[in-house]
Amino acid sequence: MVADGLAHESSPQYAYSLKELFEKYSEYRIHELAKSLHNDLLSKIKFFEIISEYGLSLSWVYWDIAKQYYFYKNPHLQKSPILYPPKNPMEDKNIQEEIVLRQLGWEIFRQRENEELLKKISNEKIVMDYIKKTPKEGGQLRSWDYKNFGGFLSTVEISFKINRKVVTNGFTEVAEWIPVQFKK
Repeated sequence: MVADGLAHESSPQYAYSLKELFEKYSEYRIHELAKSLHNDLLSKIKFFEIISEYGLSLSWVYWDIAKQYYFYKNPHLQKSPILYPPKNPMEDKNIQEEIVLRQLGWEIFRQRENEELLKKISNEKIVMDYIKKTPKEGGQLRSWDYKNFGGFLSTVEISFKINRKVVTNGFTEVAEWIPVQFKK
């Protein structure tokens, strides 16, 4: 995701925004936020047992923080202010959550041909609808789609944990996860 972003025409603006962030906030505070968001992703993606080299790095967090800050400082450049309200990512918890959900959606979408992953989520209609979405030019979904997809993925794990039954198998108890079908 970051590698794709480096070739993007907005890369210099986002890099400048990151520089501005470091001038306005302490390096420690920015790094702590980045680590916190990264840890949030790691806890959300743990259930799916996959993560890319990008997801393991903090670079995607810094990149998205810089992008959100850029639009916060330049709201007139935001193409969809209703879908993407420009807010300060250093202060706004909703924007911070969206950063994590976008990355979660991206991580799973890029693994959409992974057979093991598909076995885990194939009973989730809404999730499978996202997996089957046709990417726009460049192979990516819209940022909004990644965020929404990540939000649904967060609830998939919860549905598997809540809706389970315990089967006695001789001497041991085995938990079988029962997927829940989401409704549109």
